[in-house]
Amino acid sequence: MAFLDNIRDIFGVDVDNLTCGLVTTIYSDRGVHIEGSVKVVYFSDEEIRLKGKKTQITIYGKNLSLFEISNYDVYVLGVVTQVSRSEL
Repeated sequence: MAFLDNIRDIFGVDVDNLTCGLVTTIYSDRGVHIEGSVKVVYFSDEEIRLKGKKTQITIYGKNLSLFEISNYDVYVLGVVTQVSRSEL
């Protein structure tokens, strides 16, 4: 999480509390990048639920695919219609 490390170093901010452990970047309606340690809770081509330490991210859409880049980076590609976050 290089971006968060930079924020921590420059501003002295507790980014884990600020982001609830996950950073979600939405790329128009074509994809979502989730940065942080997640577990796949549910997967279908229309809904993907990912659980972090303190939050759950749910991605809705069509033809969704899940790609794990590393232990801390996950990409969801497809036609994304909604992204929601809930506290655990």
